[in-house]
Amino acid sequence: MPSSCRLWCSQAHVRPLLATCSSPLEHLDIRNCSDQTVRGLGTVGFASLQHLVLTCAFGHRRWNFHSLDSALAGLPQLRSLHILGLRSPRPPDVLSCLSAASMPNLSLILFTDSFTSAGSFDSEVDSDEDADLLADYFGSPVCQDLVRRAPQPLHVVARVSWFASEAPYGCVVFFKHSTADAAVVACSLCDEANVALVMRSGTGTKIQERVQVQ
Repeated sequence: MPSSCRLWCSQAHVRPLLATCSSPLEHLDIRNCSDQTVRGLGTVGFASLQHLVLTCAFGHRRWNFHSLDSALAGLPQLRSLHILGLRSPRPPDVLSCLSAASMPNLSLILFTDSFTSAGSFDSEVDSDEDADLLADYFGSPVCQDLVRRAPQPLHVVARVSWFASEAPYGCVVFFKHSTADAAVVACSLCDEANVALVMRSGTGTKIQERVQVQ
């Protein structure tokens, strides 16, 4: 039967830990995810894996730019990817390195990031009203490019903090279909994106912006 597995991986090798999970594995949730762990995923090659959550804790928030692309190349059935708490490189910088070949079935990406117009974690905007998520957030072009390049219809959800303290924050989703209410309601991926966002951020979380990527 398909299984789920949740791991807390500091610097340990991921292969022996994943060997304890039953197969076929469809859902994997890794906490304290280091660059070493990400690179290890690519060597394991779980062909059945569909849902992957990578959470970076303090001390494990730095990845190599291309580690994720190498890992996904070994996960051909992956449908959804959540990246939480990554600080360096910024999540959009890592996602920009993904090739179309490494995400053949990817349909949902959700990540957390911190908002500044200059792309720095140290700068702060003056207030919520001064923050324009679409106009100022540097990751928006990367998200749109991902949607364009993806082999499958892809929704990218960015949960972006106004300040480095993680609150308050705004949420924006990028996709190819119309932003009209009827189109959003009819889209199963939009529903999946909402469920994932609530799961990661709480029941009061709402998507502030929807962007149709041309």
